Amino acid sequence: MPEAAIEKKAITQNNDEASFMPLWTWLAIIGGAVLLGGVTVFIIKRRA
Repeated sequence: MPEAAIEKKAITQNNDEASFMPLWTWLAIIGGAVLLGGVTVFIIKRRA
């Protein structure tokens, strides 16, 4: 395999790893959305 091909493959693998968000990030985003939704429902019900 030529050196350029090996280097390109390594760069591509690094980019794939960098673009993938870890599990804790997804859990934090989903948890924040659920919390925000719950607060919104609470405020709407309290005003009604």
